[in-house]
Amino acid sequence: MNGPLRAWLSFLLPLRCLGCGGGIPAGEHTPVCPGCRTRLAPLPSPVCVTCGTPGLNVGSTTADRRCAQCESWPENVLARSATAMTSPGDRLVYAFKYEGWQRISGLLGRRLAQALPPDWSADAIVPVPTTPGRLRSRGFNPAERLSQALAEVLRVPVIEALCRPLEAPRQVGLPPDLRSANVRHAFSPDPGFSTSIRDKKVILVDDVLTTGATAIEAARTLGSMGASSVLILTFARALPQRPDEFRQAS
Repeated sequence: MNGPLRAWLSFLLPLRCLGCGGGIPAGEHTPVCPGCRTRLAPLPSPVCVTCGTPGLNVGSTTADRRCAQCESWPENVLARSATAMTSPGDRLVYAFKYEGWQRISGLLGRRLAQALPPDWSADAIVPVPTTPGRLRSRGFNPAERLSQALAEVLRVPVIEALCRPLEAPRQVGLPPDLRSANVRHAFSPDPGFSTSIRDKKVILVDDVLTTGATAIEAARTLGSMGASSVLILTFARALPQRPDEFRQAS
């Protein structure tokens, strides 16, 4: 069953939760049950102050240090995520991106807003663009939908300032070193917005942060366009597979 058909049938048949498959209580207006909404917990503290990687042993004397995940990031870039790429977050991402459940973008957008650092404000929201081929096959850009949902909460304009004109192999399954090479020079300024983010604090929105290779390449392009700072904000964050994978940088 394709995504749009499944979404349409949800209006005719009793809803099942997209996160756990259980029933939706009467009176609920979202296909995500209260239990799964509760389980969309913030990432556990402490986290790296730059990239938001959880599980880092950051003490008071090292709070300004970066972890190995982000030690090469530009100085004006931060990252935060609303929840971990574990159940039910991973199931909601899949339903949103691949099964036509765009109606949960409001829920995801509200969680994005809750993940903002308390002292961080923005002048503009920029979605990470998808490639033309993926846009044709999927019919929408998930990052653009999330950006619009976030903008409704923050009352901040969405500016599609980036282009991604070239097709490239998908990042899924690639090791970290090849992920960076795969997206190098993947983004370019949209000519219609070439000066629209100069000196602005920008939220760069995507659905999932894994190694950060794609988002950092996009953030670097925004920096070259004059953005004063960039906060990468994603709904879900992939957790380390090994305890030392995101060790603290020396």
